[in-house]
Amino acid sequence: AVALAVAMSVSAYYGGARLVMASLYAQPVQLDNPEHRQLFNVVTEMALACGLPQPRLYVIPDPAPNALAAGRDPRHAVLAVTQGLLNLLDREETQGVIAHEMAHIRNRDTLTMTLVAILFGGAVMLADWARRAMFFGSDRRRGNLLAFLVVLLLVAVTPLLSRLLAM
Repeated sequence: AVALAVAMSVSAYYGGARLVMASLYAQPVQLDNPEHRQLFNVVTEMALACGLPQPRLYVIPDPAPNALAAGRDPRHAVLAVTQGLLNLLDREETQGVIAHEMAHIRNRDTLTMTLVAILFGGAVMLADWARRAMFFGSDRRRGNLLAFLVVLLLVAVTPLLSRLLAM
Protein backbone atom coordinates (compact mmCIF):
# COMPACT_ATOMS: atom_id res chain seq x y z
CA ALA A 1 0.00 0.00 0.00
CA VAL A 2 2.79 2.41 0.88
CA ALA A 3 4.71 1.61 -2.34
CA LEU A 4 1.59 2.21 -4.43
CA ALA A 5 0.86 5.45 -2.55
CA VAL A 6 4.43 6.66 -3.19
CA ALA A 7 4.23 5.73 -6.88
CA MET A 8 0.90 7.54 -7.26
CA SER A 9 2.26 10.58 -5.42
CA VAL A 10 5.33 10.81 -7.66
CA SER A 11 3.20 10.52 -10.79
CA ALA A 12 0.82 13.17 -9.44
CA TYR A 13 3.73 15.51 -8.68
CA TYR A 14 5.13 15.30 -12.21
CA GLY A 15 1.83 15.04 -14.10
CA GLY A 16 -0.56 16.80 -11.74
CA ALA A 17 -1.26 19.84 -13.92
CA ARG A 18 -2.00 17.61 -16.91
CA LEU A 19 -4.36 15.49 -14.78
CA VAL A 20 -6.16 18.59 -13.49
CA MET A 21 -6.69 19.93 -17.02
CA ALA A 22 -7.92 16.54 -18.24
CA SER A 23 -10.36 16.23 -15.32
CA LEU A 24 -11.83 19.65 -16.19
CA TYR A 25 -12.06 18.87 -19.93
CA ALA A 26 -9.84 21.88 -20.56
CA GLN A 27 -8.73 22.50 -24.13
CA PRO A 28 -5.64 24.42 -25.24
CA VAL A 29 -6.40 27.91 -26.52
CA GLN A 30 -7.24 28.16 -30.22
CA LEU A 31 -5.42 31.22 -31.52
CA ASP A 32 -7.79 31.52 -34.48
CA ASN A 33 -10.61 32.29 -31.99
CA PRO A 34 -10.61 36.09 -31.23
CA GLU A 35 -11.50 35.59 -27.54
CA HIS A 36 -8.74 33.04 -27.12
CA ARG A 37 -6.26 35.27 -28.96
CA GLN A 38 -7.06 38.17 -26.64
CA LEU A 39 -6.62 35.87 -23.62
CA PHE A 40 -3.28 34.69 -25.01
CA ASN A 41 -2.16 38.30 -25.44
CA VAL A 42 -3.19 39.19 -21.87
CA VAL A 43 -1.34 36.18 -20.44
CA THR A 44 1.75 37.03 -22.49
CA GLU A 45 1.69 40.62 -21.19
CA MET A 46 1.25 39.49 -17.58
CA ALA A 47 4.02 36.88 -17.87
CA LEU A 48 6.40 39.54 -19.20
CA ALA A 49 5.37 42.00 -16.49
CA CYS A 50 5.91 39.35 -13.77
CA GLY A 51 9.16 38.08 -15.22
CA LEU A 52 7.76 34.57 -15.51
CA PRO A 53 7.81 32.09 -18.37
CA GLN A 54 4.62 31.90 -20.41
CA PRO A 55 2.37 29.26 -18.80
CA ARG A 56 0.51 26.79 -20.98
CA LEU A 57 -2.97 28.17 -21.47
CA TYR A 58 -6.29 26.31 -21.47
CA VAL A 59 -10.00 27.12 -21.71
CA ILE A 60 -12.51 25.11 -19.69
CA PRO A 61 -15.95 24.69 -21.29
CA ASP A 62 -17.95 25.92 -18.29
CA PRO A 63 -20.38 28.87 -18.20
CA ALA A 64 -19.35 29.94 -14.67
CA PRO A 65 -16.62 32.62 -14.58
CA ASN A 66 -13.52 31.14 -12.97
CA ALA A 67 -9.77 30.71 -13.42
CA LEU A 68 -7.05 28.53 -11.95
CA ALA A 69 -3.31 28.01 -12.02
CA ALA A 70 -1.61 24.65 -11.52
CA GLY A 71 1.84 23.16 -11.82
CA ARG A 72 4.84 22.39 -9.68
CA ASP A 73 6.91 25.46 -10.64
CA PRO A 74 6.76 28.46 -12.99
CA ARG A 75 8.38 26.52 -15.85
CA HIS A 76 5.73 23.80 -15.63
CA ALA A 77 2.76 26.06 -14.87
CA VAL A 78 -0.58 25.92 -16.59
CA LEU A 79 -3.28 28.54 -16.45
CA ALA A 80 -6.91 27.88 -17.28
CA VAL A 81 -9.97 30.09 -17.55
CA THR A 82 -13.56 29.12 -18.14
CA GLN A 83 -15.50 30.09 -21.21
CA GLY A 84 -17.88 31.91 -18.87
CA LEU A 85 -15.04 34.18 -17.77
CA LEU A 86 -14.19 34.99 -21.38
CA ASN A 87 -17.85 35.72 -22.14
CA LEU A 88 -18.48 37.87 -19.07
CA LEU A 89 -15.33 39.95 -18.49
CA ASP A 90 -13.79 42.66 -20.62
CA ARG A 91 -10.05 42.87 -21.32
CA GLU A 92 -9.19 44.94 -18.26
CA GLU A 93 -11.11 42.67 -15.89
CA THR A 94 -9.48 39.63 -17.49
CA GLN A 95 -6.07 41.23 -16.85
CA GLY A 96 -6.91 41.45 -13.15
CA VAL A 97 -7.89 37.80 -12.98
CA ILE A 98 -4.79 36.70 -14.91
CA ALA A 99 -2.56 38.88 -12.69
CA HIS A 100 -4.05 37.13 -9.65
CA GLU A 101 -3.35 33.68 -11.13
CA MET A 102 0.17 34.72 -12.15
CA ALA A 103 0.79 35.77 -8.53
CA HIS A 104 -0.15 32.22 -7.48
CA ILE A 105 2.42 30.89 -9.93
CA ARG A 106 5.12 33.36 -8.88
CA ASN A 107 4.58 32.68 -5.15
CA ARG A 108 4.57 28.93 -5.84
CA ASP A 109 1.13 28.51 -4.32
CA THR A 110 0.52 25.97 -7.06
CA LEU A 111 3.36 23.82 -5.71
CA THR A 112 2.01 24.10 -2.16
CA MET A 113 -1.48 23.03 -3.20
CA THR A 114 -0.09 20.25 -5.41
CA LEU A 115 1.88 18.87 -2.46
CA VAL A 116 -1.15 19.19 -0.16
CA ALA A 117 -3.30 17.35 -2.69
CA ILE A 118 -0.68 14.62 -3.06
CA LEU A 119 -0.25 14.20 0.69
CA PHE A 120 -3.98 14.32 1.29
CA GLY A 121 -4.67 11.82 -1.50
CA GLY A 122 -2.03 9.44 -0.18
CA ALA A 123 -3.30 9.74 3.39
CA VAL A 124 -6.92 9.21 2.32
CA MET A 125 -5.92 6.17 0.29
CA LEU A 126 -3.98 4.66 3.20
CA ALA A 127 -6.83 5.43 5.62
CA ASP A 128 -9.32 3.82 3.25
CA TRP A 129 -7.17 0.72 2.85
CA ALA A 130 -6.74 0.49 6.63
CA ARG A 131 -10.51 0.80 7.09
CA ARG A 132 -11.19 -1.90 4.50
CA ALA A 133 -8.56 -4.18 6.00
CA MET A 134 -10.14 -3.71 9.42
CA PHE A 135 -13.71 -4.42 8.38
CA PHE A 136 -13.12 -7.01 5.67
CA GLY A 137 -10.11 -8.69 7.28
CA SER A 138 -9.92 -11.61 9.66
CA ASP A 139 -11.92 -11.85 12.88
CA ARG A 140 -8.71 -11.34 14.87
CA ARG A 141 -8.22 -7.86 13.33
CA ARG A 142 -11.88 -6.95 13.70
CA GLY A 143 -11.84 -7.60 17.43
CA ASN A 144 -8.70 -5.51 18.09
CA LEU A 145 -9.84 -2.31 19.79
CA LEU A 146 -6.48 -0.55 19.37
CA ALA A 147 -6.42 -1.20 15.61
CA PHE A 148 -10.01 0.02 15.36
CA LEU A 149 -9.14 3.25 17.17
CA VAL A 150 -6.10 3.86 14.94
CA VAL A 151 -8.21 3.36 11.78
CA LEU A 152 -10.97 5.58 13.15
CA LEU A 153 -8.41 8.27 13.98
CA LEU A 154 -6.90 8.07 10.47
CA VAL A 155 -10.29 8.37 8.79
CA ALA A 156 -11.42 11.24 11.02
CA VAL A 157 -8.21 13.29 11.12
CA THR A 158 -7.02 13.00 7.50
CA PRO A 159 -9.29 15.81 6.13
CA LEU A 160 -8.34 18.10 9.02
CA LEU A 161 -4.63 17.48 8.43
CA SER A 162 -4.96 18.39 4.77
CA ARG A 163 -6.51 21.75 5.63
CA LEU A 164 -3.78 22.41 8.21
CA LEU A 165 -1.14 21.56 5.60
CA ALA A 166 -2.74 23.99 3.14
CA MET A 167 -2.67 26.79 5.73
